[in-house]
Amino acid sequence: MPSIKPTPFTTEMYADSRYKPLGWSRYIFIAGTALFIFAIQYAYINMVSPVFYYLGNEYHRPALATWVLFSGAALVPSLWMPLRLQRPSEFFYLWLYIVVYIPVCFIPLLTVGQGNAAVTQCANLVLVMLGCMAMLGVIYIIPLIRVPKCQVNETVLMTGIVASLLVSYVVIYMAFEGRLSFASSADVGKVRIEGRETLESSNWGRLAGYCMTLSASCLNPFLMAYGLRSRSWKPFAFGAAGQVFAYSVNAVRGPIATVLLLIALYYAVRQRRWQFGPACIWGCAGIVVACALISSVAGENTRVEIAWGLLRNFITHASVTHKYVTFFSESPHTNFTHIRGLGWVAENPYQGTTIGRVIGSAVDGRADNNANGNIWADGFASYGFVGMIIVTIIAACLFYFVDCALRNNDRIFAVLAISAHALNLADVSIFTTFLSGGLGLSVVLAYLGQTLCMPAAASEEPVEKVTRPKSSASPSRRMRVRSR
Repeated sequence: MPSIKPTPFTTEMYADSRYKPLGWSRYIFIAGTALFIFAIQYAYINMVSPVFYYLGNEYHRPALATWVLFSGAALVPSLWMPLRLQRPSEFFYLWLYIVVYIPVCFIPLLTVGQGNAAVTQCANLVLVMLGCMAMLGVIYIIPLIRVPKCQVNETVLMTGIVASLLVSYVVIYMAFEGRLSFASSADVGKVRIEGRETLESSNWGRLAGYCMTLSASCLNPFLMAYGLRSRSWKPFAFGAAGQVFAYSVNAVRGPIATVLLLIALYYAVRQRRWQFGPACIWGCAGIVVACALISSVAGENTRVEIAWGLLRNFITHASVTHKYVTFFSESPHTNFTHIRGLGWVAENPYQGTTIGRVIGSAVDGRADNNANGNIWADGFASYGFVGMIIVTIIAACLFYFVDCALRNNDRIFAVLAISAHALNLADVSIFTTFLSGGLGLSVVLAYLGQTLCMPAAASEEPVEKVTRPKSSASPSRRMRVRSR
């Protein structure tokens, strides 16, 4: 393995995250957040809503004072968000802030306009979300618990991962009856429906589903993280090829997005010119601004593709959260009984149907649409606003567990190894992300691979430098001694 230069701030990266309230980096982060807020609003009003209004992305002008208050609420957490990446879960925290919390603060408002009841519902949602963001950030002032170090042979660990992937590919290939195709943008929906039907009718369907999820969210990203950090192209190429294979069987873009995410995250963590937090928020703002500029001069097909990309990555999470709140404000909550293993708590009013399918059928009018919700949307479906607070506490505990387990790992490798699960946090519940989504397995693998990508100097005990004591004799005395 090529030699690895120790990363900056390695010795203090898992110290308590004491955020300076103000400073140039904080001002830069706040300015980038403000730009991102206005850029997303512009994109929704002028790019997304005119094209995809039929999906519920309508625009109704709100009152100016209301718009200012909601936009200000989106800016408030920027006062305490992490600037430096000192713990692995801080990337999750920052990701949820950028792609979930900020859009939730104003996308529902821009959708409903000025109705008193609807605006009040949006205000309650934003206030609870603000409290949840503050609660989630509390764990970063709590010192981490020391855990025993673990040293597993690198060859054994990597061989086991590669063997597991090969078995998973065989199971997936058999479940999909050897059908591989690279669907175009126009055929993605059709290929996904066919793939879903194939899995449901296959004897290998359930096992293949788990193999697809764990390989795309856990095992392949682990190999790519190892390849990027060790600067070895073979592990990265093997993991990236596995993500392409996952796309070829059911046209899910998530695995491909994971490859791009890891590459961008690798360079964002390694660069020293900007701190990580400002680099992320300004990068996202730059992407939206660039999309707006390109869309202003591009053709019709290109504008639709750009609008779809913005809708899927920055707006859908807020729209789905609003749909969950609207539906479950008038319909029975699940009381967490939709979670596997908690069915004994109470009777699930939607027995036999996933919550995403319930929302897709009742709100969107499409029975084939699985409108998955993020951790807070799932919490509201479970027990309303109280459920959102409960899942926030659970997520905080799990984030703290991740930080404690990976405190002995290399900084860049630890972040890259679990980063793919940030995409799941914005789309599914915290329980699904950690258990069947593979976050727990990713943490275990990273814990077992503590020696991976660790500089040799970091694993050795410091050696005291021995210096020869200076002679107290005068220079003339030393010259006489040498002459003798």
